[in-house]
Amino acid sequence: MRNLFRILGLPNPRDNSESEVPLPAPVQPGELKRTSFHDLGEAKWTKWGAQNRHPPQRAVRYVKPDEMYRLPMENIARRLVSGDVVLVDLSPLVHMEAQRTACRRRLQSLADEMEIPSFTLDHDETLLMLPGSDIRVDTTRHELGVGADLLPERD
Repeated sequence: MRNLFRILGLPNPRDNSESEVPLPAPVQPGELKRTSFHDLGEAKWTKWGAQNRHPPQRAVRYVKPDEMYRLPMENIARRLVSGDVVLVDLSPLVHMEAQRTACRRRLQSLADEMEIPSFTLDHDETLLMLPGSDIRVDTTRHELGVGADLLPERD
């Protein structure tokens, strides 16, 4: 996955750079007198968490061409209808310009059929993003959201 963690704003787990600022020494816990403290290890909180846990409704799907350099268009369409965000990586086709263009064209026609926008995330147009149903993309602030999450902030 090419820079997928950076695109989504997540730290890269494979990055072992030592140039980061060292973390400060941990603070020793003190006695809390005024604040009520909930021990999340208690059985009642475990039971509460199990009852209120809902499986995620949406996901970010990473797709790249198979060994025959094809994209699973039906599966992509099914995922988009269910509300998933699909990231398509065409970088394995860098040496096959015609196939990469054909895949890009098929993705664009799928987006046009479903009336959703398609975005390119890099200058080479090898990493494409298709937001699923009810996913909103703010192109000025470069943010993703669900439904009304991206309404303008009011002061």
